Amino acid sequence: MSDPATDIAALIEELNLGTLGTDLFVNEEPGKPDATITVFDSGGVSPDLTFDGENIYYPTVMVRVRGRTDKQAITYDLAESIRDALHGLYQTTVDGTVYLLVQASGDIVRVGRDENNRPMFTVNFRLMRV
Repeated sequence: MSDPATDIAALIEELNLGTLGTDLFVNEEPGKPDATITVFDSGGVSPDLTFDGENIYYPTVMVRVRGRTDKQAITYDLAESIRDALHGLYQTTVDGTVYLLVQASGDIVRVGRDENNRPMFTVNFRLMRV
């Protein structure tokens, strides 16, 4: 079972919203390129114990979208596209792990600009996986 951030990044790539290693990264955001999508593992809540041995896990991930200094609207639009594409996915299998549900846990948040004046937005997701 892969970590949730790796699986969600694979879904983002499958949806043609980013390319792993080019502008899409997992748990570590590089300084370049300016425009990036980074998926971070961000914890979650306790799993449900089941009698059939198929525990249900509830991890969370944060997706941060960073853009060029002059492209704030485009950066927001990409965050919105990611939110809309992932929110509500269900019964989706990624690398052998079944995701019962992918759900945005809030709206897009503008977190400001980084030290290089690049705009950044985040969107968080709750996951259900077995």
